[in-house]
Amino acid sequence: MKDKLNPDLTLITGGARSGKSTLALKIANDSDGENIRTVSFIATMEPNDSEMIHRVNRHRQVRPATWQTIEEPIDIADVIDKCTSDVIIIDCISMWLTNILFEILGDFNKINQEFDEKQLLKIDNSINESLTKLLLSLTNSKSKVLCVTNEVGFGVIPPTPVGRIFRDYLGHVNQNLARIAKSTLLVVAGKVIELK
Repeated sequence: MKDKLNPDLTLITGGARSGKSTLALKIANDSDGENIRTVSFIATMEPNDSEMIHRVNRHRQVRPATWQTIEEPIDIADVIDKCTSDVIIIDCISMWLTNILFEILGDFNKINQEFDEKQLLKIDNSINESLTKLLLSLTNSKSKVLCVTNEVGFGVIPPTPVGRIFRDYLGHVNQNLARIAKSTLLVVAGKVIELK
């Protein structure tokens, strides 16, 4: 089956603090000349400690007050399906995947645990089901969508099983998103490279 592209989906990827979110905001702001009236920002991070709360507050301050913020850690496909905004920013896919993993694990203390075949199959099924829903929602969306994610495969191999699972699945998710995107941008040190 041939992949259906979303004619207005841009995937923005790169390392931590590389300028991905800043680029997404700039593209959304620069869209004003295209008769853009409404922007929805889907925030996937759940702030669980003081540093994360500070980070979320800092991000909120740089967004225009006229933009709608929707906080949704997991069911972003449902939000996209219902959203009628001209532009949707999803920030970010890597946090969305983290939320799915910890919903399955149920406890942050299990981060170092070994996984048996049954648990690995449960993780695989849950992530792939969520990804399938997301791809369908993005493909069918009439909005201009800016999707922010992270590249984590450039670094060392994670020392924990859940770290390796996260890295591998994020690579899988990113490949699938890039496959249906009109444009994929890699951000390195604030500089943007369009990937062909």
